[in-house]
Amino acid sequence: DRKGGMRLIFFGTSAFGIASLEALKGSAHSTELLVTTSDKSQGRNLKPRPSPVKHWAHNNQFPCLEASEIRSKEFLEKVRRVQADLFVVVSFGLILPRALLELPKRMTLNVHPSLLPRYRGAAPMHWAIINGDTQTGVTVMRMVERLDAGDVVLQKKANILPGDDIFSLEERLGRLGSQTLLEAVGQVERDGATFVPQEESCASYARKLTKEDGRIDWKRKAREIRDRVRAMKEWPTSYTFYGGKRLIIDGVGISGSEVPRGRAPGVILDASQEKGIWVATADFPVEIKTLKLEGRNLLSAGDFLNGFPLQTGQLFE
Repeated sequence: DRKGGMRLIFFGTSAFGIASLEALKGSAHSTELLVTTSDKSQGRNLKPRPSPVKHWAHNNQFPCLEASEIRSKEFLEKVRRVQADLFVVVSFGLILPRALLELPKRMTLNVHPSLLPRYRGAAPMHWAIINGDTQTGVTVMRMVERLDAGDVVLQKKANILPGDDIFSLEERLGRLGSQTLLEAVGQVERDGATFVPQEESCASYARKLTKEDGRIDWKRKAREIRDRVRAMKEWPTSYTFYGGKRLIIDGVGISGSEVPRGRAPGVILDASQEKGIWVATADFPVEIKTLKLEGRNLLSAGDFLNGFPLQTGQLFE
């Protein structure tokens, strides 16, 4: 009973894809099936948790398939039966094998949160913030077997604001990605899409973050430390050690005056209710505004110092 529109299968896992799902749901196109990765064990008791896409599928009564055996004949057969015109892939987390890419009648489109060929790979938004970029964007490309290397259909730019962290940037690029996707799907439907090959010599890679990436290196410059804290709020979080305890640092600011001479990076310059918590870096002092002990609730610097006094002159490791 829909006029026009194409039959789609959506492949996605993270929250970044939800805006695209909402946009497709309200469009003339028919999303016949969602495919997501298997439930992941999370939290202290390691309970299996569904992906944000699986959760959305359940709430919106969409059929959803777990891609535990993405190369198996059974999986391919289930997908083939849908007879989709188009596959849409948004933050799925697995590379689609050729046998799968050959199934849709038209092609597979992928939404990627960077201006490709910059930041191919798993963590493009994180590395854009870490590297202090002031601009990024979204790319819709035709998917190929090589990682994020397909021809570009559409790109749209977005600014990275000084107050952005990974949550706000992901939300904004998710919305921009959903608009760009609908535009690209419309172009493909009308046979009006233009495919521009990526400039391989400009390609860069945004590797997946590790737990160790979150450990603050106080020998870095203050701006670098602040940008890493902004980028890693969700995972792996930014942390340091004090007296053998891990402290999670969630929000920081930067002073306008340089670190006093002779103060080593990581030294606590101040830890008081009046002035807050200030730490030496390679150039300017960093103010820790919000923090917590591992496994506890996030606190302001003042509230934290009430229950866990820090000594001026001591070192964050």
